[in-house]
Amino acid sequence: MNDNELVIEVLEEAFPIEVDLVGPTYLGYIVEGTEFLRVVGGNLIDLQTVIVALIPAATFIKLVLEIFYMLREKSKTKPSKDEITKEVMLRISVSGQAVPENSEQLIVIILHKLQ
Repeated sequence: MNDNELVIEVLEEAFPIEVDLVGPTYLGYIVEGTEFLRVVGGNLIDLQTVIVALIPAATFIKLVLEIFYMLREKSKTKPSKDEITKEVMLRISVSGQAVPENSEQLIVIILHKLQ
């Protein structure tokens, strides 16, 4: 499984309703980092709201994966949730990136999937 497939699996587990609303095509675009432009009209549901919620979550998951691989390479063992959380918070404080409200849940899901 590649990282994009893992990001999709984590998003499906953590945000099942949002993922169902955007569908597999848009979910793929979100994970790939495609930029979305606001289009007016045509839909009964404004998917922009859902997309805007999933983009930071996908970015956060990618960051956690990057940190997981880095820490595992350094110590040759699977990093703990606390080690990952500490490194994530350090990087986020430097970059100013937003932390999803369910960041702890996302980290736990990722660690579970990487067993």
